Amino acid sequence: LVASQPTATTAAGPTPPLPAGVIVGTEDGEVTIYNPAGQPITGYLLPDLTFREPQYAHFAGPFGPGPIQTQLVYYTLENGGELRVYDGQSSSTWVSAPNLIAMAGAIAQPAMAYSLFVVPSSGYDTSSELYVGTLDDPPTAPILTALNEDGYALYPLAVTAEDGQPVGVWYTKQLYGIGNVAFAPTRGLYYLEVATGQVRAVLPGVVNSQGDIFVNSFAGLSPDTTWMAWTTQGPNVAPHTIFWSPVNDRDQTKSIMTDIQYDLGAGFAVFAPSNQYFAWNTAASGTQPGAINYYLHIDPTQNQGGGFHQVPTAKSLLNEDMVWAITAGWLDDETLLLRGRMTDEQWHVFSLSPVSSMLMVDGQPGQPILAEDFALGEFMGFVYP
Repeated sequence: LVASQPTATTAAGPTPPLPAGVIVGTEDGEVTIYNPAGQPITGYLLPDLTFREPQYAHFAGPFGPGPIQTQLVYYTLENGGELRVYDGQSSSTWVSAPNLIAMAGAIAQPAMAYSLFVVPSSGYDTSSELYVGTLDDPPTAPILTALNEDGYALYPLAVTAEDGQPVGVWYTKQLYGIGNVAFAPTRGLYYLEVATGQVRAVLPGVVNSQGDIFVNSFAGLSPDTTWMAWTTQGPNVAPHTIFWSPVNDRDQTKSIMTDIQYDLGAGFAVFAPSNQYFAWNTAASGTQPGAINYYLHIDPTQNQGGGFHQVPTAKSLLNEDMVWAITAGWLDDETLLLRGRMTDEQWHVFSLSPVSSMLMVDGQPGQPILAEDFALGEFMGFVYP
């Protein structure tokens, strides 16, 4: 199945630097940037902040010592939905964004993309629009419009840029308005060239020789956009199987099918800065209606085996006070961040380090290590130097 799937040559951005800090938000609008040691560096108060997740915030420039001058772009539902810019003193409207689906930006640059859900004035066919622009040159028209087939809408993931100008946009298609599910359903991975408007299907669906249709569900993209992870839906494919490969070489595809039959699938794959490791989650139904149990997995990207698998994140060896947690991202090649909730009923960011001590060596399993409480609040993304 995997070997027969077509490959595509794609553009990749420059190798990103290590994160200089972590953006964390709380329900009362406090946004704090923590250094990699978990110490607060600076904070903002944004009472109009609506959502505290990475797809609704972007630090649009480099982060360094001294006064913070780089703008934080964030989403609010005020005035029907807007993307606003906070410059360290006050907020202003960047663009009107009713029915925002998601936004993404180029690492440490003011180039951004966002998508909107569009309801027709008549008829039933909804669509979605993808916009691309910069802080100084906000978009006035969509660069791409698509009908939402089966409810799947355009969802930006990352922007490649040169000298602050957008060059390309990575996106998937995600089921819009999905409720309480373990992993939001997605379809494919695509790259849009801004200059030409050309779209490349990096992770297309597949029809085999028997006519069976397989859907590749995007699960994660590395910070430098050179590695990707996905799951596959189709005949005789377990939903808890994770696949990964270099973006431009599907012939190197590897996969792991977990021993446990997780009925809610797999996803939330995040790659370490050097792409040496990636972490991901599986999920199973809990004993209570609507409850979801997440499990952590960590694997080397270059070979199978040697991983750390099937450890529950709830009240486990990782942290006995953790109610649930999922992958957030990597601070460095040895430090994995998780986001979730603790028994105090509040959001927290957790850190796991050193990851290498958790992995199997010479057939011998590693040791789970304590998930340290990194910060109180919700993970909103990284800042970069």
